Amino acid sequence: MDENPLLITSIGESTDHYKKANYKFNGDGETTKFAPIATAELVEDDINEVLIAHTKSSKDAAGVLKNEFEDRDFTAHKESIPTPESQSEIDDLMTSLIAAIEKRDPSRLIVDVTFGFRTLPMVIFTTIAHLETVNGIEIAGIYYGKLETEGDGGSLIDITYLNSLYEWYHALNAFERTGEMRPVHAILEKNVNDLVKNSSEIEQQRVTAFVDRVGDVSENHDEGLPLYSAIPAREATELIETIDKSAFIGPSSLYLESLEEMLALHATGSDAENWSNISLNEDEMQREAEIIEYYTEKGQFRLALECAKELYINCVLNYSDKGVENWLANGDKSDDDFRGTWSKKCLKSNHIDGIEEESIKTQFDNWQEMNNIRNHFSHNGYNREEKPDPDHIRDRLLQFCETVKSDDYWSEIVNEK
Repeated sequence: MDENPLLITSIGESTDHYKKANYKFNGDGETTKFAPIATAELVEDDINEVLIAHTKSSKDAAGVLKNEFEDRDFTAHKESIPTPESQSEIDDLMTSLIAAIEKRDPSRLIVDVTFGFRTLPMVIFTTIAHLETVNGIEIAGIYYGKLETEGDGGSLIDITYLNSLYEWYHALNAFERTGEMRPVHAILEKNVNDLVKNSSEIEQQRVTAFVDRVGDVSENHDEGLPLYSAIPAREATELIETIDKSAFIGPSSLYLESLEEMLALHATGSDAENWSNISLNEDEMQREAEIIEYYTEKGQFRLALECAKELYINCVLNYSDKGVENWLANGDKSDDDFRGTWSKKCLKSNHIDGIEEESIKTQFDNWQEMNNIRNHFSHNGYNREEKPDPDHIRDRLLQFCETVKSDDYWSEIVNEK
């Protein structure tokens, strides 16, 4: 893979009307008729190869631009593409452009969208977004050359921000549909040093800590551990209150409200500094139940089941006279082997009305059956014919959450002999 960035650009049918301008970028300037030349000269020092996309009618203009690049010691290639006027032509254009880029195997792309057929810059942008997602090629920058209305001045405008909008759209779309936080955290982590404008050292430390806490919440929830996510979520909500939201750059500020709502769902009201110090009381049980309900309604049964398994243990501990240390003493063959004893109980299935004895995969009457439904759902790809019915799982999960504050229900289970 070539470590140097590949510059992608295009050109219109004629260069006759182009005029020389002194394009400015970050205090430097380059005089040329072609904005892509200025991009190649000013944006990065290690650009040495250029790909010029052109339609049949702009072949000659592409040749002129190619010569200009080569006169400046750049390696330039012309790539003929269809005129993007129909869906099939857009598909053909993207296919040929992807093949041309993959042939050169760059690790990074820089794009100049100043010239070309009206729809071409948009198609190029979509193509490179595909390459970033599928091939892992970094979009290092997107630029547009703007001419001043008077005189011979110009400037290169950095519009890489548009790619961030594209990334945020997909991350937030996944977030809203599934409750999955990893794509959102990935964008925050990728841009952690560019989220807030003109930030002081202290402000940047707060932003970094906020992003780290969001990552902790996401990681712990992927593992079905809502108890572990409680304190990072609380700390994240506290940190975001200390950051000036108006200082956030780009789309991240627009999506903070949705993220804050999600974090508030996860956050504990306890002031405990460690998860092991969070009291397993009714408030904590209800918090975990609301998280399970959230993921159940999103159709994220794997996460909901993992969290339900954790909540089941916490409810047992809350309604018994045993503690976490008894549960973790599994296997020591003593009276403190609470977990081992509990796992062997195999309680009768009469705690929830209407559940049949053989319907193990949808019962939440005891610890062993909770394992069975979670394991069955996790591995149903190996046995598609017996895949649990989603509506049945949803009903059982929601029914389980309703039992959280039922003293009678849990006393009956805990005291079962």
